Amino acid sequence: MATKKITNLSAITTPLLTDILPIVSDPAGSATTSKVTRQNLVGGSISIASNFVTASLSAVDITGMTFPIAASEIYAVQVYGTCSKATSADGLKFAINCPTSATIAGIQLGGGATLAAPLVPSLISSINTLGATLATGVGVQVSFVLSFRVVNSTNAGNIIIQCASVTANSATINAGTYMVFRKCTNV
Repeated sequence: MATKKITNLSAITTPLLTDILPIVSDPAGSATTSKVTRQNLVGGSISIASNFVTASLSAVDITGMTFPIAASEIYAVQVYGTCSKATSADGLKFAINCPTSATIAGIQLGGGATLAAPLVPSLISSINTLGATLATGVGVQVSFVLSFRVVNSTNAGNIIIQCASVTANSATINAGTYMVFRKCTNV
């Protein structure tokens, strides 16, 4: 590639988490130009473009709600969205799938039987484990928030948001649900 000023390069309007950016480290001392991925620099955000529907009684991955975590990394994660249960008042549950060496701590806030019902808090303290039931109204769209911190140990992998229906009928995570995440520091 011919030498070009960065200001003369084409712009990317939707950068990927894995895109590489140039960065000058230690500009006041021994300046060196290095590279960094967008994810490692500023974290990222993901949203789902269409409704995700499942009738599974076991935790299943919500399509697109995942990002990689390397060994010895710590991430703060928030998921905001709405969900509903089609024909049963038995609700749905969320889980966070992480590498087996990871630990997690956080809170889930979820709506109940009506949209006007207050969000009820419950702890997130175990990876790969379904949490408290929410969305217990039939066909009622309720809000939810998952806010947690993952401390990873030796195994790289992915952080994946999952859900399950409490009874075998459709549970829906609505389009527009989104996740934001930020790398905090290394262990």
